[in-house]
Amino acid sequence: MILSGLPSMKAIQEVPVVDVATTTTTEEDTPCDCGTSEGLIAANGCDGYALCVDALDYGYQPCGPGYKFSQRHGYCDLAQNVECTKSCTTAV
Repeated sequence: MILSGLPSMKAIQEVPVVDVATTTTTEEDTPCDCGTSEGLIAANGCDGYALCVDALDYGYQPCGPGYKFSQRHGYCDLAQNVECTKSCTTAV
């Protein structure tokens, strides 16, 4: 089954990782805004990431237990290897 409106797997693989500013994450993280961001965006205290393509939000993907999303590398890594400097807030 083909779902209209979703990017192809090739398009997802080619999405750039966003370089975010290195500021301290606070509990008042800003909402994820796909209108100003593109690619994989660290979300919810780096517990996962949001996927933004062409200003559309394709949802939140959590990392597994003991893992955090590394904005620097663009994937979920062991929590002790990730410095979560900035993330946005999205619905889980």
